[in-house]
Amino acid sequence: MRKARRAGVTGGSEPSAPDLHGKALGIYSLLLTSDRPLGIREVQRRLGLSSPSLVLHHIERMHAEDLVRRDEHGNYYVSRKIKSGILGYYYLLGNRLVHRFHLYLVFFTSFLVSVLLLYPLSVDISYILLLIVISSALTIVVYETLRFRLISQDISGGTRDLRRR
Repeated sequence: MRKARRAGVTGGSEPSAPDLHGKALGIYSLLLTSDRPLGIREVQRRLGLSSPSLVLHHIERMHAEDLVRRDEHGNYYVSRKIKSGILGYYYLLGNRLVHRFHLYLVFFTSFLVSVLLLYPLSVDISYILLLIVISSALTIVVYETLRFRLISQDISGGTRDLRRR
């Protein structure tokens, strides 16, 4: 049986980490990847949400759970990084959220290209077996990446910022 929630904080685990989804997930991911604190209206505009009060509602909920804080200018920033729910599948590299499958794609594609360039084509059974294994792994990763994109679109409620950052 699969766990419903994967909890964790950068540097340790925390059993009470909230499971963000939908618009709250989009708002959190935008604040997480922003290089500076953002105001309510700026978050609304960047995510294309209907009203500032909707953004404020979600930010207040996240503020109550100590996920975001407000600075002296009234802008919000992430105070606690979580890795629960769909965010558990992403790595924060700099100020970008990168899905782990993309890292696997880069690795297996680089490996396949390296094998093809460094070793001349031959009919040796070990070479053919190596190509089959690498190609199979690459095919599985591509399939799982596409499958996850479809699932994450359903979970995130159409919030575009998580996937495009």
